[in-house]
Amino acid sequence: MLGWILAAASAALAAGCGTLSSEPAPEGFYRVESGDTLYSIARKNRRNVRDLVRWNNLPSADRIEVGQLIRVKPPGAGTATASSSGSSPQTVTDTPRADVGGQSKPPASAPRLQWPADGKVTARFAPPATKGLTIAVPPGGTVKAAAAGWAIHVGNLRGYGMLVIVKHNDDWLTVYGNLDKPLVSEGAA
Repeated sequence: MLGWILAAASAALAAGCGTLSSEPAPEGFYRVESGDTLYSIARKNRRNVRDLVRWNNLPSADRIEVGQLIRVKPPGAGTATASSSGSSPQTVTDTPRADVGGQSKPPASAPRLQWPADGKVTARFAPPATKGLTIAVPPGGTVKAAAAGWAIHVGNLRGYGMLVIVKHNDDWLTVYGNLDKPLVSEGAA
């Protein structure tokens, strides 16, 4: 089995719907670029993926495409209306996000990672083409999470095959792709 081990601070899940435009995003929005995922957009904007899905009426977190406008600030007071590429109007807010006590939360410290599989590294991290490591895992070999966490996604994704994303804390994820069959279910620790 050839297993891709992709360790990243953000996860890769992009596929779906939206509008294509090169116009700059209005205040409170982010325009999806090549290589972006909803997870990376949420992390850049210090947001929760579930909030972005809800604020943008997305069918799922893996349904975004290049050029799409993603609301990254919550709807609220002091909003204006904007339209993108003939799409329906969208509400734009200038209300800044305030965490508990009105202060932003510092990033979580990096988890202590361990090597996730036996096997030979056949490709190294070399963006933009290779966004992780490729490890040739011997037949019958297993891939384990690089650190404690919980599975936030288990399923197939075009280009990555069977994919498992493990969330270690608010800021760190590891992604494991091209797996034969996952031995973990979504939500499991």
